[in-house]
Amino acid sequence: MVSVNYVPIKEFKVKNELFLTSFSPRFQQEKEICRSKEAVCQKITVVLPAFNEKVSIGSTVLHTKRYADRVIMVDNGSSDRTVEIAEKAGAEVIVHETNKGKGMALKTGFEAAEGSDILVTMDSDGQHNPADIPIWLSRSLKAKQIWSTASGMV
Repeated sequence: MVSVNYVPIKEFKVKNELFLTSFSPRFQQEKEICRSKEAVCQKITVVLPAFNEKVSIGSTVLHTKRYADRVIMVDNGSSDRTVEIAEKAGAEVIVHETNKGKGMALKTGFEAAEGSDILVTMDSDGQHNPADIPIWLSRSLKAKQIWSTASGMV
């Protein structure tokens, strides 16, 4: 397993520019340029395990959809409106009636993502920035990694 854990300081500016452009009118064009360089014709799926994330799930799904072909949210027995909000935001939703743990939620998401070329997992509480997905993918594809992990902690 290869790990991508830290971003050199000089690259923070690139991350910020990428984040800002994700909200611009040219976003779709930029998304295609980014994808065409490294991930041509790759089907990207993001799996979001969730438990009682009504506050953040909507914006997480909406932002993630900008960088992925599919967003699968696996609800882990939430008692709030997580499922309803995720569905309205456009996620494919799978519901565990009881909390089976994050590992089982991920496994369920992996099974649902069958047929995807690239699988990304992120937390659904907003701590990961979906705008970083192209950066993670670019580095992984350049290094020809089949598995990588990234952390926002520096």
